[in-house]
Amino acid sequence: MQKITLLSALILAAVTLAPMVEARGSQGERPNFEQIDADGNGELTAEEFAQARAAGGAARFAEVDTNGDGELSVEELTAAAKKRQSDRAERRISKMMERLDADESGTISQEEMTEVAGRREGRRGNMIERMDTDENGTVSNTEFEEGVEKFGDREGGKGKRKHN
Repeated sequence: MQKITLLSALILAAVTLAPMVEARGSQGERPNFEQIDADGNGELTAEEFAQARAAGGAARFAEVDTNGDGELSVEELTAAAKKRQSDRAERRISKMMERLDADESGTISQEEMTEVAGRREGRRGNMIERMDTDENGTVSNTEFEEGVEKFGDREGGKGKRKHN
């Protein structure tokens, strides 16, 4: 029972707090100054911020409480978390399409992917030149393994190979 309570609390925190930090998108727009300035005096107080946060939290709670019973079930929290993941994936895919779809056809062709890979290779420099430590124009197995270790570390671990 404690695990379910803890899991529910963590999911609720993710559902209600994360949208405050990241761009709003489908979670609703960030309130503007005038909306937070409840008394209209042109200055924001800690109380006004707290009221705005509570109102936003209540709205997000109501959005997740799909059956309207005033309580959040595991199913409702799970559905809300999946929706957030789906919305985030859609935003990432949209940005990827903007970057890669050079001809604006609404699809990414193999040629467009190859072009992007070529631009990335150009930014990284010629890997043969970077790995060819004895400068003979080729990369030996030893040079390759050393290069994977050296350059893999620089790229966040990408390229590291596991040895059996």
